[in-house]
Amino acid sequence: MNEKLTRFIFGVLLGLLPIVASWLILLLRGDAPSVVNLIAHGELLLPTASIAAAAVGELLGSRASCERRTIHLVSGGTATLVLALSCLCYAVVTSATPGVPPLNSVIVATVSLSFYVCAVVVAAACTMITATNGGKNV
Repeated sequence: MNEKLTRFIFGVLLGLLPIVASWLILLLRGDAPSVVNLIAHGELLLPTASIAAAAVGELLGSRASCERRTIHLVSGGTATLVLALSCLCYAVVTSATPGVPPLNSVIVATVSLSFYVCAVVVAAACTMITATNGGKNV
């Protein structure tokens, strides 16, 4: 269980490195970094998709017992939904045309942060489910 938890924590933290780099760049330029400045262009949606995809992969690589099949399906379905929605939002945010009314950066940041929190929670749940599965893999 410690190995899975360590991989999960490093996956979440390493996924945030581009945002940390953006924060440092804003500081070096003398700009005031804020959450909206850092994630208003969909930067957090890519790590969100990666974390959700890893959660789905964790579940696909494990065997569900009969009494735990429902929790596998719910957590896997939630992770897949977060993955699909974050990819869709990233496509919408990055394809925004400059001539068209711009996207509201506060809403983009809020949605990105919400999806990220959901992905971390569901990935933690998937990791815990597979870690307590008795080590049964497919």
